[in-house]
Amino acid sequence: MEARLLEGGKSARSVQHIHAVLREALKHALRWGLVFRNPAEAVDPPRPSRPEIQPPSADEVWEILEAAKETPYYGAPVFMAFTGCRRGEALGLRWIDIDLENYNAAIVQSLQRVRGQGLVFQPPKSAKSRPAISLDRDTIDMLREHRGKQLLRQVELDGAYSHQGLVFPGPLGGPIDPSVLTRTFEKLVRRIGLTYTRLHDFRHFHATLLLQQGTNPKVVQERLGHSSFAITIDTYSHVAPGLKKTSCPGLRSSHGKSETTE
Repeated sequence: MEARLLEGGKSARSVQHIHAVLREALKHALRWGLVFRNPAEAVDPPRPSRPEIQPPSADEVWEILEAAKETPYYGAPVFMAFTGCRRGEALGLRWIDIDLENYNAAIVQSLQRVRGQGLVFQPPKSAKSRPAISLDRDTIDMLREHRGKQLLRQVELDGAYSHQGLVFPGPLGGPIDPSVLTRTFEKLVRRIGLTYTRLHDFRHFHATLLLQQGTNPKVVQERLGHSSFAITIDTYSHVAPGLKKTSCPGLRSSHGKSETTE
């Protein structure tokens, strides 16, 4: 059945989900005595192939960010490019999560649109093991300038501005719908002719830059919030030669360099 689904055009990921649902259903049926074996346990589901990531170059990132200055959503893409955080994590960031004096930020929540609930703040992925991320001087300078403009706008709009403590809010202080940020970004890259670049590619750009400069992959894993070291290795091995050989994070020590890079 799964082979026929693949032949019929279903993606390997879709068939994998179907397999998981059937296996779970048959597990209950086995426990209830409705079947005598779980045939799904004897079937190996297809493994989706992970497409190779092609992050934008530094010149392309700077070109996009320069063009983004003309939009009201400039700060979030800059933060993503310089920290590697996800879209929802940038939009869920609060000023109380940022230590401007000690150059770091805590990623403690993510803004998501949930069907039937609207915009919801949720814990980020792998929040338990994710330490505060360090920020470079340019990012800190951007945040300070951004905060000054935000306070000025709050005064100008007076009662019309709803201050919710967000670092990258909408025009009236409330949260930005993640899809609005993505659509704005897509219009921007179309205008400058870089249509193959996605907003999420800024995260890949940051990770690739760190790895190519010799940052310990374990540091990159923690910075990106990956749930396992293997995910980082599998995702970026093709852009950082020799990364597959790093079986144990402790074998390499480039912490000092990563701090300089970050």
